[in-house]
Amino acid sequence: MARTKQTARKSTRAAKAYLVVLFEDTNLCAIHAKRAIIMPKDIQLARRIRGERA
Repeated sequence: MARTKQTARKSTRAAKAYLVVLFEDTNLCAIHAKRAIIMPKDIQLARRIRGERA
C-alpha cells in the first residue's frame, strides 16, 4: 500500500512539473504572437518545438 501511494505521489509530481514547463513554453509562444492569452495553437506549437509532436 505504501508503494502505491509513493508511486502516485511521484507520478503526480512528474505530471505537474511537465505541465508547468509546457505552460511556460506555451505562454512564450503567445507572447511572441503579441497576445496576452494562450490558445490551443500555442500549446501545439510548444509541443512541436519540444519534439513531442510531428
